[in-house]
Amino acid sequence: MSVTFRPNLPISRCDACGGAGFTGDYNLGTDVDCALCGGTGAGRDAAPEVNLANVNAADLLAALGYDADDLYGEAEAEDFLGRVLLRIGLPADEPVPTVETRGALGARFVSYGRPEGALQGYCERLVAVAEAARRAGAVVTCG
Repeated sequence: MSVTFRPNLPISRCDACGGAGFTGDYNLGTDVDCALCGGTGAGRDAAPEVNLANVNAADLLAALGYDADDLYGEAEAEDFLGRVLLRIGLPADEPVPTVETRGALGARFVSYGRPEGALQGYCERLVAVAEAARRAGAVVTCG
C-alpha cells in the first residue's frame, strides 16, 4: 500500500491517450507506450505528486506534526509548506534498519528500512507539491 501527496486539483490526463498511458490495442498486441506522455498517462500540466510507502508516509506525517494514524486527509497549502520547510531545516533523521522476520509457516517478511536523511529528501520533493497547491489556491491531500 502507499500514500500519495498531491495538490487537490483536477487530474490532468494526456491528450493523446486519454490517460491510458498507451496507444494501440492490447488484445491485438499493438499497444505501445504513448509517445506524448511516455506511458504515464499524465497531461503536460499534471500537478506534482509524491508517493510513499505507508510506513514512510506515517513517519513523515508524524515528523510534520500531523496525526500519523490517519493516512488520509488534507492540509492548507501554506501551513503544509511551512511544516515541510521547517523539517528540511532540522537535523537529518536517523536511519531505520531493515528487519526480516519469518512467519509460523516460514514465510519471509522484510521491512526495508530507510537511509539517514530520507525524511528530508521526501520533504524536499514535497515543496513542489505544496507550492503548486498554494499557487492554485488548493489544499494538499494525502491518501
